[in-house]
Amino acid sequence: FYLTDKPEEAAAILKKRRVTWVLADDAEREIETSAALLGIQPPATPLATILDESPRNAPPFLREIPLPPSPGNRVFYHLYSVIPEKLPP
Repeated sequence: FYLTDKPEEAAAILKKRRVTWVLADDAEREIETSAALLGIQPPATPLATILDESPRNAPPFLREIPLPPSPGNRVFYHLYSVIPEKLPP
């Protein structure tokens, strides 16, 4: 999921696994861990980067849930709700 650069692939993974929430942590850590576990080379701009660094560009089937500010107004992670009716068929 975090390594895909195609929204259709991400949607298919979410549907298959019946995911309702997505937690996006530090993109570099997610990409490194996912690539090592799967034994694949990550694409240039995987979904993990978008969810972490530019949440406004998340696919329409993911809605960011605002979280209360943390000390120093640092963002440690992003929480997304999966919108089933916006998942492609």
